[in-house]
Formats: sequence, structure tokens, C-alpha cells
Amino acid sequence: MKRIVLLLCVTIIVPNILLYGQPRAPLGQGREKRAAHLLKLNDEQQKKFEEISSQFQKKMIDIKSTIEKNRIDLKKMILTQSIDEKSLIQLTDENSKLQGEMKSLAVKRWIDINKILDKDQQKVWAKTLAKVGMMKGKMKSEMRGMMMKRNMMRDRNNDPKGEW
Repeated sequence: MKRIVLLLCVTIIVPNILLYGQPRAPLGQGREKRAAHLLKLNDEQQKKFEEISSQFQKKMIDIKSTIEKNRIDLKKMILTQSIDEKSLIQLTDENSKLQGEMKSLAVKRWIDINKILDKDQQKVWAKTLAKVGMMKGKMKSEMRGMMMKRNMMRDRNNDPKGEW
């Protein structure tokens, strides 16, 4: 039973720790400026836009920090092989909940910014959101394709360790 749990942890959690544990560029750098430029905000709108964005960024930093701390705890649990099923499930569930909260905050931010815009700006804002959403989906599918190719090559070479 312990082997199954350990194997489950290693195959599911460790890749997530490695993938999502990489440092990222500060949230919104560049995109926020481009969006503000495209929207042609007046001074009052610019102030509100910046306030909404900075509050959003602060909340996101807090949530991401908690997620990272949980990932460290998960990694420690796995590396020391002292896996407590209850703690494992609790940390995993908490991170899932926090990731959902991040998505919800992003939608709320979009709505709050949309409220300060006039009708023409709202059209531009909606198009910007659609482009960003499509890019994320496109990048995700491209990454999936690259991973599948890599796995196929590994299988072809009969390399059980997956080393290149």
C-alpha cells in the first residue's frame, strides 16, 4: 500500500512541483501597459486601472506564496518518505482550491476593469481578453504536442529512464 501511495505521489505531485515551481516574470508586466495603451484611458480611468491591478497582484502573490509553501511541504513529505495520506490529500485539495481562487480573482479583476470603461473601450477590452485566452489554449496544446512527441521518441529508443 505504501508503495502504491509513494508511486502515486511521485507520478502526480513531483512533476507539478518541478513544473510550477519555476520562477515566473512578475504578473502582468508588459500586458498591463499594452492594455492600458490600447484602451486609451483617461487620467481617472488610469488611476482606477492601476489600483485594481495592484490589488489583484497583491492577492495573487499571497495565494501563490501559500501554494508554494504547500508544494515545499509535499516535496519534503515525498523526499523523506514519510507520507501521511491525510496530509497529502489535504495539501493537494488546498492547492486546488487556491488555484481556483486565482482564476476567480482574475475574472473579478476583468469585470472590475470593464466597469470603469466606456462602451468603445469595453469592446477593445473584450477583444484583448479573447486574444489572451486563445493564446493560452494554443500554447497549452502546443506543449501537449511537444510532450507527446518526446514520449514517442523515448518509447522508440527503448529508454526506460527517459534520459536523452
